[in-house]
Amino acid sequence: MKREINEALGIPCTVGRFLGVVEHKWELDQVVHCEINQVFEVHCSDLRLDTNPIAIEPHLEFFWWHGRNLDQQHLQPYPFRHLIANYLNGNRDIWWESTVKLNLDVLNRS
Repeated sequence: MKREINEALGIPCTVGRFLGVVEHKWELDQVVHCEINQVFEVHCSDLRLDTNPIAIEPHLEFFWWHGRNLDQQHLQPYPFRHLIANYLNGNRDIWWESTVKLNLDVLNRS
């Protein structure tokens, strides 16, 4: 995780607590994709909330969203929308969410 962030942003960080796992299935251009997200707290003193992080790799873009706007921004995987909201409200339960067995619908089809 530390290496990935350093490669993507060029900044040091520390990896904190394990938050959980989110499996996700989605369709893009009539092709079904699946992913597994292992999620951790990450602490980076070089990041500022008033400035979007600048990616080193040209195919990446990073930006901040307010936790209340995750639905409006169509954050994917969509289970993160309520998991992050719960986390911001103080819930520290380990995450386990999956969309793999669900039917594809407007939430996970492009």
